[in-house]
Amino acid sequence: MACQRGLSYGLYSYKTIQTILENKMDNYEESIFADELPMPDHGNIRGKDYYK
Repeated sequence: MACQRGLSYGLYSYKTIQTILENKMDNYEESIFADELPMPDHGNIRGKDYYK
C-alpha cells in the first residue's frame, strides 16, 4: 500500500516510501488525499480560467 501511495504522488524514492511507512500514511483512506479540495479564496490565486 505504501508503494501505491508513493506512485500516486509520482514519488518513487526509498526515502518517500520510508516516510509513508513511518507516518502510517499507508493506512489512511485515499479520499483524504483527493485533489478535490476547494480552492482557497486569495487575491494571488489566478485559478483555472487564467490558463485557458
